[in-house]
Amino acid sequence: MWKIKKPKTKFIYSAISCVNRHLPNDPSSKFQIAWEINPHMKKGAASFSVAAQEHQRFITALKFTGADLHEVPFVRGAYDSVFMKDSAIVKADVTQVRAFLATFRTNERATETQTRARALEKLGVTIQGQATTYFEGGDFVDANQDFSFLGYGFRTDKDVSSELSTFMDKEVIPLEIVDPHFYHLDTALNTITADDNCYVFAYRHAFSENSWKLLQSLPSINLIEVSRKEAMLFGLNWVESDNTIILGSFVPEIMDHLRMLGKSIVHTPLSQFQLAGGSAACLVAQVHEVPEFARLYQNVEAQRKVPAYQRSLN
Repeated sequence: MWKIKKPKTKFIYSAISCVNRHLPNDPSSKFQIAWEINPHMKKGAASFSVAAQEHQRFITALKFTGADLHEVPFVRGAYDSVFMKDSAIVKADVTQVRAFLATFRTNERATETQTRARALEKLGVTIQGQATTYFEGGDFVDANQDFSFLGYGFRTDKDVSSELSTFMDKEVIPLEIVDPHFYHLDTALNTITADDNCYVFAYRHAFSENSWKLLQSLPSINLIEVSRKEAMLFGLNWVESDNTIILGSFVPEIMDHLRMLGKSIVHTPLSQFQLAGGSAACLVAQVHEVPEFARLYQNVEAQRKVPAYQRSLN
């Protein structure tokens, strides 16, 4: 008998260094903070040795959840390339895995795109296209519903929402970000699904007044406002795998909300990456599953909860 299994959550992540046997001490071959392109950054602030330990613990935590992980090389001299999510949005449908590439606004990150494209192709990913205007993956948050969110204002242009909508085959709702500390949407907003309901956690003052009102008006979500203190600790920049939320900071208010909604919590510190302006969600590009497969699995699970004598009538 055929069984429909719950799909593993798939992630692509970057190594945090690359080996150069000719220049073993080459500083350009490992993660560091070498520039200041967001308000969190201070040159030289991060310790590579601590970052390497944190990164390994984070990847190990993801593996323990049963996630399917795929590594791409670090991009030499592109120190922020460790934040893999920014490079591309990746989607798996019935026949293939496809990627929509970023177009970085800052010169410091512009070299990442084509290197990442080649690495993704080596993994068997088809490159479907690249944003025709500025777009970074950190400004995309999928709601696992019939819609996703796009942040714009600092790194991403609003107009890219139509391209993303075509790629994801769903509505993409643009939200204006106005606080530079939350320069990417995934530092100011995240979503979970619990009991078939969509919950959106967000920091109100990261958004323009109109965008916050838009969030409040969406009938299909439950909006949960979080404090500036926990948002500034990257408390919204989490990763979910198999009903487990992995956080890079200890944020008790957010954690309590997530537990009440049935989520398991893993806290694995990511302090060195936060000094560069990113945390758990930034470090991985999730492979978004085709909605039809997710609905198929949900339908099978629903049928299993129906008594056998009732199932036979359907």
